[in-house]
Amino acid sequence: FEAWGFLEYQQGHYQNAVTHYRKALNRDYRLATLLTLARLNAFYLNEPAKAIYYAKAIQQLDRDNCDALYILAEVKRRQGDLTAALKYSVRQMELQPNHPQPYYYHGKLLLQKKDYASAVTYLETAVRYNPDIKRYRLVLAKAYAGAGMMDKARETYTNYLNEPLKDLWQEENMLTETPPQPR
Repeated sequence: FEAWGFLEYQQGHYQNAVTHYRKALNRDYRLATLLTLARLNAFYLNEPAKAIYYAKAIQQLDRDNCDALYILAEVKRRQGDLTAALKYSVRQMELQPNHPQPYYYHGKLLLQKKDYASAVTYLETAVRYNPDIKRYRLVLAKAYAGAGMMDKARETYTNYLNEPLKDLWQEENMLTETPPQPR
């Protein structure tokens, strides 16, 4: 059933993919299947309640699952509940203190909340952990501008614009999601 669900996912038939993954879940209750169902419902089918259900089921089995925390944060962000999204994001940072992505995501949430000074702190941390991701610096420039640090915003944005175009497209390709492998 997982292989069939994966094929349906690859073809863009997300509702059919969910049906097959749910059948697979009935046979073997696994975290990977729950995570796939949460992703499909959150990002492809716009079913936030089901995405939350599957993400919370993952947390019942593994409280420290960062993927489930990200899905919960993203669903809450899309629903407009930035306070809850920030709560899940903080937990992600606690679980992955040396990884830049949770800091970047938390900074973006604060930027959306218009808390620019706090966003700068988290985005600077993300850039410090991985300066090669140009997108981090672009969002940091926006946060600097929002916080009134115009000189730093100009400097950061100018550095972003001076990057070779080839490098910017290479990063875009690197961030493209690859579909999960069937198991």
